[in-house]
Amino acid sequence: MSINIRPAPENLPSFTNDDFLLLKELCKILKPFDAVTKKLSEEQSTASSILSAFKTLKDFLERHSNNDKNLEESRSIAAKLHEAVTIRYERLQNDKILCISMLIDKRFAYDTNIKTPLEWLKIEEDFISYCKTELKLDGSEAITQTQSDATDVPMQFGDPMAQNSDSSDEDYDIFGKRAPTPALSQVSTGTDAEFTANIKSELAKFVSLEKPDPNTVNIFKWCRKYLGQFPVISKAAQALLSIPATSVCSERLFSKATLLYSNALRNRLESDTAENILIIKASLTQFPLQVTEEQESDEEDSMLELLILE
Repeated sequence: MSINIRPAPENLPSFTNDDFLLLKELCKILKPFDAVTKKLSEEQSTASSILSAFKTLKDFLERHSNNDKNLEESRSIAAKLHEAVTIRYERLQNDKILCISMLIDKRFAYDTNIKTPLEWLKIEEDFISYCKTELKLDGSEAITQTQSDATDVPMQFGDPMAQNSDSSDEDYDIFGKRAPTPALSQVSTGTDAEFTANIKSELAKFVSLEKPDPNTVNIFKWCRKYLGQFPVISKAAQALLSIPATSVCSERLFSKATLLYSNALRNRLESDTAENILIIKASLTQFPLQVTEEQESDEEDSMLELLILE
């Protein structure tokens, strides 16, 4: 391979020290955009995290534009970006689905940095209406407390394939059909007022749970562990926390499905078989079967330590 080296054009604009300082500050401004984009494009990203991400980005741009230590040019750019992000953020604030999904996501529920207490009360009313109209709940999912201490009951999920799978699949089906827990009983409340009161009771108990770290917690595992004691909230979580933050996950899924059906030897697959293949393919990306070099080196180090001890 040969490299074609050409002489540099004449009269190129020169970069001054101020220009490099401006570029450095511009990189600082754009870095949070990159972080938010990657965060919302993850496999396990949820729509409930969108408003929090935009709020964090908006606050950062506001701080940068008001910081006198930054260059005037970068402050002006940050102010323009802050204005654009704020407009988008205000529009998202009116999206009921995003707000309701935040209410049942313990990472963001009742966070006064995102919503005011009065706004959270309004979201509670929207959530109750959502349960009645969209989820078609009539009160049979509401709970009555049969034990005084039921805060540590793990969430139980069944297998969506019903009797066609064994219990070992439950670990991977975090949003399957929920099995009843022994500490709770599901009874019909009979009236709309009682059903509303039961939902508010669930929300009051939900608030008392410790808030997990939004940056480290796996929200699906958290729901599996804690939402078993909240039948209505868990029912809503199965629907709302299944909504991805962006279309990246859907695009990846459709790309894999296209590759699957474009093969002439596979284009007669039944839908259930194709779905299982896609699930297995996605699982392999999360749990690689091949041992990495890092894992091998760790095993070798462990063996050496054992030999030394012996």
